[in-house]
Parts: sequence; structure tokens; C-alpha cells
Amino acid sequence: MSNEMNTQEEKKVLTQKDLNKAMFRWYMSAEMPLNFENMQGIAFCGSISHILKKLYTKKEDLSEALKRHLLLYNCNVTAGGLILGTTIAMEEQRAKDPSKMPDMAITGLKTGLMGPVAALGDSFDWGIIGTLMLVSKFLDGISDVIFGNLIDRTKSKLGKARPWMLYAQIGVSLCLVLLFSIPGGLGTTAQYAYFFAFYTALNAIFYTANGIAYSALSALITRNKNERVQLGSIRFMFAVATNIVMGFAVTNGVEAFGGGAAGWRMVAIICGTIGLVVNTISCLCVKELPEDENIVVEVESKTQDDKISFGESLKLLFSNKYYILIVAIYIVYYFMSNLTTGSAVYFMKQVLGDGSLLGLFSMMKMFPVIIALIFTPILVKKTGSMQKVNFWGYVISDILGIFLIFFAMQKNLPMMLLFMFLKGTFAGTMSGTLNALIAEISGYTYRTKGVHIDGMMFSCSSLGVKVGGGIGTAAVGWLLNVSGYVGTAVTQTSGAINMIFSMYITIPVILGVVITVLLGLMTVEKENKRIDMEREANN
Repeated sequence: MSNEMNTQEEKKVLTQKDLNKAMFRWYMSAEMPLNFENMQGIAFCGSISHILKKLYTKKEDLSEALKRHLLLYNCNVTAGGLILGTTIAMEEQRAKDPSKMPDMAITGLKTGLMGPVAALGDSFDWGIIGTLMLVSKFLDGISDVIFGNLIDRTKSKLGKARPWMLYAQIGVSLCLVLLFSIPGGLGTTAQYAYFFAFYTALNAIFYTANGIAYSALSALITRNKNERVQLGSIRFMFAVATNIVMGFAVTNGVEAFGGGAAGWRMVAIICGTIGLVVNTISCLCVKELPEDENIVVEVESKTQDDKISFGESLKLLFSNKYYILIVAIYIVYYFMSNLTTGSAVYFMKQVLGDGSLLGLFSMMKMFPVIIALIFTPILVKKTGSMQKVNFWGYVISDILGIFLIFFAMQKNLPMMLLFMFLKGTFAGTMSGTLNALIAEISGYTYRTKGVHIDGMMFSCSSLGVKVGGGIGTAAVGWLLNVSGYVGTAVTQTSGAINMIFSMYITIPVILGVVITVLLGLMTVEKENKRIDMEREANN
């Protein structure tokens, strides 16, 4: 019997090859299946799936482990190697003796270590990690502003945005395939150098250029507010649907093509080809409008867009009060989103006592947005104002949030799900109007300063997502640490339970009120209309 146990344990011992394979997978796929719901969760799970299969021979144990690592994960890619290695060691220990390594200990430490810890190698001070994560996200957002400025300066037959969107996708698709086609015979150092070069080119250059241009395009192909709202709503619906499909298709596709490097390479080729074809069709099927020369601007001499410096463009950007407001909305929204996503697993297990509820609650957050987006263009067209639709939608959502808190305190699951669904439906209209609002804000700069900076203006979304998302992700670790949460503890303190409840329920409701106030100040539509009417009267 003893020999049998030893044999089983030996089978679970991981080799250096297993670890190298996990690290290799992580650095190649870290941000490719990135989505709003679980960020890099799919990539993390995919990176260690072969290890989990080796460690857990029972189907139910393997299923539980895979679910554990499909939850939210978001950190600096380079630091991910450290967290990945730590997680593997803990999973290996749990496979040997589950009583000595609870699943919550693994999840808790993973969440807590999210941040640029590898670069520091320090004692994992939460304040330092969170601060550095914030700085990292902010600097990442600044790079988007730079590409936005380059788009603004572009003059071609295809327009400003379309050339960047069209040609950058070639680089995206090529780098994606090359990341999964590392030449054989390279040493470990050479492999990582190869990966780093193409990964950096993919994300920092080509994907950024394509993404900013794609966002700015809605302001350049139509000046009709209702059409911009329709574009934004349809875009977001397809984004949500694609994230759902990709969550299943990527991992299943890899297995269908034989798994391992060959499976990932084939999936990369397919995704790169689809992306190239769809992107090309999208670019060639639309046409940017010429600049409106009939608009009279309130400056003595009109400044040419391509003759102002980057510094002057930045000054124009941050002198627009509505730009500051939209950045603030993005930051608060994505802080709220990442905070709830990061705390969801803790809420289900520690507050509701059932981790399997995570999927159901996630659906109640996702599907209401799709429903809201269907009706958003109709509501905007009927009211004539994006602000009214967004503001009153959030007012109703805030009221519903009070009921959500009440039923959450009672642990009334049916009513919690109902009010979460209703709350998400009324708040979801904002998602479909954001691009149209940014276009209006850019129009305000043109009306008052005589300069088009559409590319830089649309970089606000990236800045807000990265800064807000970075703070939200880091805040999960901060607040758990402050509350006295202990991942290895079977029973948590009342302070830790209350903090988890606040992160998932109470704080998001409060942040919803903050967004409501910001939306109330977003009067750019009214201001643009006032400026246009005054000019018409003067003419």
C-alpha cells in the first residue's frame, strides 16, 4: 500500500520540461484571449492546463482546478512568470494533500500577487505593488496618446484613421503567428528574446495603432450623432459576443488541433487570418468624410492640425473639460468593473457559500448589457440626447442598487439575480454611447479651437481602461489585506467577510452614484448645440 502511494505521488512530480512549457505558453498567450470578464484568465489557465491534467487524475478534481484558474487574472506580463511558478508549486502540493493546501489559498495568493512583483523582487508590499501597477497602466495609456497624435497628423487618400487600421492589422496578424512559430534549435534565452521582440511589436506598436484608429473611425465616417450611437452599440454587442465565443473556441480549438505548440500555432494562424480579412473588409467598406470647411471656429486664424506640436495637442486635450470628465468616467467604471470581477469568487464562496454560482452571476452582468445596447439607439433618437439616456439610466440603476444591497444582505438569491439583471440593463446604455460621446467632445475642441485631434481624443478610452482597471485589480489585494483575509484559513473573520461583501455589492453601488454625477456634468451635446446656434444667428 505504501509503495502504491509513493508511485502515485511520483507520477505527480513535475519536471523542468513541464515548467518550461508552462512559462513558454504564458509569455506567448498572455494577452491574446484578453476580455472584460476575466482579463488574462484564459491565458493563465491555458498555460498550466497540461500541468493540472498531470496532477489531477480524477475528472472532478481536474474540473475544479480548471475553473479555479479561469477566474479573473490580470497583471504585468513579465511578473506573471513569478506568479505562475508560485501557483504551480501550490497546485502540486494540493494534489499531494488537499488538506494542507485549500483551494482558497491558491486563489487568494494568486489575486494578491497580481502586479509587477518580478521586476522588484521585494517583500510584496501591497502599497508598492499597487502604486507601480497604477504607474505602469498610466504610462501605457500615454503611449496610446502618442499614437493618437500620429493619426491626427496623417493625411492620405484613405483618410486619417483607415491607413493605420488597415496596415497595422497586417503587423498584428503576422506577429500573432510568429509568436507561436519560434524556430527550433534556439536556446532558452534566445526563445525568450524572440518572443519578447514580437510580443512587444504586437502589443506596443501594431495592436495599439489599430485599436486607436478603429475607435477614432466612428467620428470620422459620420457626423450624425444617432449613427454614431448605433455604431457604438453594435460594436459593443459584437465585442461581448466575441469574448463569449473566444472563451470556448480558443482552448477547444487548441485541443482539436492536437494540443501543444502545434495546436496553439494553428489557432493563431486561424485567428490572424480571420482578423486580417474582417479588418480589411471593414476598412474598405467605409469612407472617411472630408473635414467640414463650413464650420466657423472661434479663433482669429485657423490652425492647421498637422502644424501644431505634440505638446500643443496635449494642452488642447487636457484643456477640454469634457475630456477630463470622460476619462474620469472610464477610470471609475473600470475600477468598479475590475473590483467586482476580482472579488466575485470570494463573494460566492465566503458570503454565499457556493463557488459554483460564479457563472450564473457573471451571466447576470453580461447579458443585460446586450439587451440595453439593442434599445440604446432608439432611446437616444427619441430623446435627442445621449446624456439624458445615460444619466437617467444610471439614476434608475442606483435606486435598484439599494434593493440589491438589501437582498444581498438577506442572501436572497432570486431577488439578487433579478435586481442585478435590471440594474445592468439600465446602466448598460452608456456602453453604446461612449464612442459617440467622445466624438462630441472632439467636436467641441474643433468648434472652440479650430483643430481636429480625434485620434488623441479617442485615446482616453485606453487611458481610462488601463488606469482604472489597474487600480481596481490592485484594490482587490489591498482591501483583502487590510481586512485581515487569510487565504489558508478555513473560516474568515467578520471583518474579511464584510469587506468582501462591500467590494462586490456596496462599493460598486456607491461608484455608480459617482458615475451618475459625472454623467450629469457631461453637457457637451448641449454646449455644441449652443455654439452652432450662435454661429447660425451671427451668420
